[in-house]
Amino acid sequence: MSNITFHRRHMTALPTDLLLDPTISIEAKAFAGILQAIPTGDHDLQELAVLLNVPDERIVPALSELSEIGFLTIKEADGIFHLNLW
Repeated sequence: MSNITFHRRHMTALPTDLLLDPTISIEAKAFAGILQAIPTGDHDLQELAVLLNVPDERIVPALSELSEIGFLTIKEADGIFHLNLW
């Protein structure tokens, strides 16, 4: 039997119920993973679109979906949107 060695540098955990819920889109699930993995701080829609490999206009629906299921809260103050993951 061959030995297998795994080398991991960084892991991002997502709730199992989020991943296995068939009512949540794959884009929202992928976006949840990206949000968990990126550093805290300022990011713009273009940067997030590049990370997800989707057009900017698909980011807001994914954020809205995650907000609707309670995975994150979105608050706007002075034109800046603050996302808080739960």
